[in-house]
Amino acid sequence: MADLPGQLDGMLRRFVKAEVRRGLTGNWYWLLLAGSTYFLRRVLNDQKTVVSNVMVSPGEQLVIAVRDRKSDANNGKAQNNGKAQAKNGKAEKAKSGMAEAKNVKAEKAKSKNGKAESKARKAETKDAKAENKARKAQSKAESKDAKAQSKAESKDAKAENKAESKARKAQSKDAKAQSKAESKSAKAQSKAETKAREARRAESKARKAQNKNGETPGKVRKVEIVEIKAQKADSKNGKAESKALTAIDV
Repeated sequence: MADLPGQLDGMLRRFVKAEVRRGLTGNWYWLLLAGSTYFLRRVLNDQKTVVSNVMVSPGEQLVIAVRDRKSDANNGKAQNNGKAQAKNGKAEKAKSGMAEAKNVKAEKAKSKNGKAESKARKAETKDAKAENKARKAQSKAESKDAKAQSKAESKDAKAENKAESKARKAQSKDAKAQSKAESKSAKAQSKAETKAREARRAESKARKAQNKNGETPGKVRKVEIVEIKAQKADSKNGKAESKALTAIDV
């Protein structure tokens, strides 16, 4: 770039290289800035301006070689086109690399999401299994409680039946004892009544004999003995009745 001042040309060249490097690292907007800088250099490289401006001091010689401007321009354009194509290729490679990196990141994110989903599904299956186990344990406990309750109820019913049967047996025994006591008391009473009747008959006979024949000590003694027997019979009847009443109370 001989048509530009040296300092400006070097500064723009350094800017273009630095911007291209930064653009290739991943910051694509630096590539746009590099393109604009390169376009600025092309605009400043105007062939219609003065080729060179040189100060010559006295005693110095200046040799000028003239070439075809069109051939130089074509060569420069070809070189510039090659450089532009190389830059475009590098930019496309950088873009493709960035796109591939993005795709890789997206795939990694998808794989992570898939792993997280699989973990969540495993956790859900574990929770479902735990719930099923808890339900089975609860059903078993309920069945055991029901069985225990049924057994207890059956035992209580059996105990109640046994108690009722025992009570009925005791009642039947009491009724039998009462009937026996009543029968015994009735028999004793009937015996006592018969003995009393016999004693009364004997007494009446003795009185009749006494009235007829007068009083004799032997007859009087017999009458007293009969009366004592009658009293004993009455006392036996009273004892039998008291025993019967005590048996009935028991």
